[in-house]
Amino acid sequence: MKNKNLFLAILTIAFGIVLCVFRSEVMEWIAYVVAGLLILLGIMGVAAFFSAKKKKDVVSLLFSLIEIAGGVLIIIFAQEILEYALIILGAYFIFVGAYALLPLLGGKKVPQLKIIMALLSVVLGILLIVVPFAVSDVFFIVVGALAVIDGVFTLVKAK
Repeated sequence: MKNKNLFLAILTIAFGIVLCVFRSEVMEWIAYVVAGLLILLGIMGVAAFFSAKKKKDVVSLLFSLIEIAGGVLIIIFAQEILEYALIILGAYFIFVGAYALLPLLGGKKVPQLKIIMALLSVVLGILLIVVPFAVSDVFFIVVGALAVIDGVFTLVKAK
């Protein structure tokens, strides 16, 4: 158990450092991993279709071909897709924050923490739309720093 915790601590610290140092590239890496998984799933689906004795499930074949095409498109247009994904995520945060604030318009009492979280959600959404990659850089730095801190604490506990 001690060796497992030591290994996890070192892995967490390394992960945190990678997130902090290569923050811009991490999003692209994630996109490429997702693209690879889509292509792999699509190929497996096509292989399953052609290996079946009765080839009745044409919808499954079509879906598998769409997965492959989607994976290829992500690889080709990774940067553009990431930009739009961040903008869509920003719109989502604005919607969620605004929706959480709706009871205020009806005169209902809302806990202050919920109001603060809703406002932060709206601000984050606006920032993701206005400066998407700057916000994602800060996000990866924060997550990376937290991972390093967690890894250090786990390392200290493991000894």
